[in-house]
Amino acid sequence: MIEETLKIINENFKEFRVCILATNGTINSKVYHNHTLASNLEFIYLNDEEQDKVMNVITDTKSDKCREAIEINLLSVIKSVKQREEKCLFVLACTELSLYLDVVKKVSNVIDAMDCLVNASIIKCGYKIK
Repeated sequence: MIEETLKIINENFKEFRVCILATNGTINSKVYHNHTLASNLEFIYLNDEEQDKVMNVITDTKSDKCREAIEINLLSVIKSVKQREEKCLFVLACTELSLYLDVVKKVSNVIDAMDCLVNASIIKCGYKIK
């Protein structure tokens, strides 16, 4: 999933700085940042408050809390980052965050790591993406 996502970024979003939205474990392990396909990309890092909000979005989604409140929380992170960096690409790098792709698409450039993997799998099986 990481490799396919980074391929899409390199092919379509080279001019953007990349902000990975994911769990603390994914961010702290730097699996996206340290991948060989990321060597020419520039990353934006969330501050502690923003990362805490992302983790709350993930855990609140798992707990089936109010979707509207969750979306507001996530969009506040997006807005905060965009105030610092206008030309930013957000990567939804957690399956719970994939649920909010349509909401984030309305306000920013975004790709979903799960979609990148699914599309690559379809193509590798010899089919075309619809």
